Amino acid sequence: DCIKTLNNDKLDFVIFGGDQVESPGVDDVNWQLFIDVAQVLNCPWSFVLGESDVSGNVPVNKMKTFGPDWKGKGIETDKPYWSQNPMPNVHLIGLDTSRPNTTTGDISQEQLDWLKNDLTSSQGKFTIVFSHHPLLPPPPFDTGPPWDEYIASQGDSAREVLNRSKDVRLAVSGHLHVSKIQRERDIWYVSS
Repeated sequence: DCIKTLNNDKLDFVIFGGDQVESPGVDDVNWQLFIDVAQVLNCPWSFVLGESDVSGNVPVNKMKTFGPDWKGKGIETDKPYWSQNPMPNVHLIGLDTSRPNTTTGDISQEQLDWLKNDLTSSQGKFTIVFSHHPLLPPPPFDTGPPWDEYIASQGDSAREVLNRSKDVRLAVSGHLHVSKIQRERDIWYVSS
């Protein structure tokens, strides 16, 4: 029903915000079901990963499990983060904040360096950043323990990189069961 509604809205693109399935390392059937259902969308779509997508008794090899599905969407990457241009003058960035078997998000220095380079190479395009864990924690997740166990621990560093770009206008995250819109400098941060 959700996919039918999205198709009726004639959208330009869809990004799934993580936690599409639970424990694909234990049972890949649910991931394949998600892919089969999402294939029916009438617009370009992609996804970022959440902790439920990568958790299990044995942590999931992200690129082995999910890499083929990004490649199927035209995203050529050997890392679990990506960027693409789904339409003229629009640039999308999908950050990987997922860590297996924990609710805390993580962004590596390697990914932050990639983000700097990606923003430089895509200047002049309206840029939207997606992550599973919030980069700017909404209240009460901005008040320290125990709330800070649910955010991207390097969110400050990621926001520093984003704030240097005049093209980033929106950063969307999931994970928290809180809907909040906040603004820091020229970027709107939406938690949903």
